[in-house]
Amino acid sequence: MGGLTMDIGEATGRVRSISRVTAMLACLCLALTVAVIALALSVMAKRGEVVLVPTLSSELRMISGTPSAEYMEAMTRDVAALMLNRHPNNTEYFRENILRMVHASVYAQIERELDAARQERVRTRTSTVFHPVSIYVDPEDRYSEITGILRTYVGPEQVGEETKTFAVRWIVEGLTVRLADFSEIERANSRAR
Repeated sequence: MGGLTMDIGEATGRVRSISRVTAMLACLCLALTVAVIALALSVMAKRGEVVLVPTLSSELRMISGTPSAEYMEAMTRDVAALMLNRHPNNTEYFRENILRMVHASVYAQIERELDAARQERVRTRTSTVFHPVSIYVDPEDRYSEITGILRTYVGPEQVGEETKTFAVRWIVEGLTVRLADFSEIERANSRAR
């Protein structure tokens, strides 16, 4: 009987050891299952939308509704690129991305202007390329200007080159900066002078 007791004690020890390993493996499986579910939920919740934002070399700070000069400069550069680097074949892409930046109060007006400009570009086969030279910003007044060289093409042939200045007005609501107006101004009326 003594040998039998030894076998039962040995067997009990092995069962306990196997139970501990099984419990640890069950805990590991549970932790991995929770991690996989969390990853799956985060992937499913991810937005399928791409928003163009300015490329900043420094941090953005909003102080009592006023964007930083760096952020306004980047926004001005990006809006000018979308408004002025145009071709009859890429108008829909530019239109959609400009309208993402527009304030609701002027959305319909700018949409009409973009549609009219698109029709004119397609009809005349006109394209433009803008090369910025300088940017002026006034964050307190939510105003900026961009001056640069605007080249005009009909088909593949360049038909014009002018230095132009464009004024940009912004509306700031909370932490959102939206385009209110983008229009050409006379250089004599530029605030940057």
